[in-house]
Amino acid sequence: MTTKDQPIWKSIDNRFVAYFDILGFKDYVFSNSTEDIHKMLISLNKILPSDNDEEISEKHILCTTFSDSIFIFTKSDSIEEFRNFIQFIRRFMRNSIRRKIPLKASIAYGEIVVYRDRKIFCGKPIVNAFLLQEDLQYMGIVIHHSVEDYIIKKNKYISNKYKRYFKEIDTPFKYGYRKHMNIDYTILELNTSAEMRSKIEDRKRITSGNPRKYIDNTLKIFDKFDELNLG
Repeated sequence: MTTKDQPIWKSIDNRFVAYFDILGFKDYVFSNSTEDIHKMLISLNKILPSDNDEEISEKHILCTTFSDSIFIFTKSDSIEEFRNFIQFIRRFMRNSIRRKIPLKASIAYGEIVVYRDRKIFCGKPIVNAFLLQEDLQYMGIVIHHSVEDYIIKKNKYISNKYKRYFKEIDTPFKYGYRKHMNIDYTILELNTSAEMRSKIEDRKRITSGNPRKYIDNTLKIFDKFDELNLG
């Protein structure tokens, strides 16, 4: 430890990465002032208050933003950091929707270079997360097979609470639906997707044509999550 509160980050280590993309960012840039864009990105990138039922440590999480891309890295690949990472990105997704910022994302796992001070980030998992997210067609978090493999190998260390967050469902991609594991970010201890559904449906009033596919697809996924959670 460099200080009592500052954990040491290895420059090269096995870790998790989440790649988030802001939907409709290009149109937003052309329709709003630079000041408004700046305020939106600051709002999204700052540390968000945690949900009452979640204890999340942000000391082992690194967030960085470039234009419409948000990257979230873990310090290592321990099971404790994996659980923390999953809770963090679930919370991040929920709060972005609450703030009316539509996102889609993917997570991947493997050896990643993170030079915190020099702002240098590289590694195959970053590319994998980017490419899988590019193909995704709903406001959600899809899991790359590298993370699926980690979940299978660490299955006995993952509690039932966390296993509920991973759902293999028919997932909308650019060229059709594919059976894929996703993260259910809607479910909390005492409720399911009612709040998130309301926020997504509100977007219909500001969206027309082809972009509505993200709204329609997201609501269909929520239906599937509810079916699995309540069934």
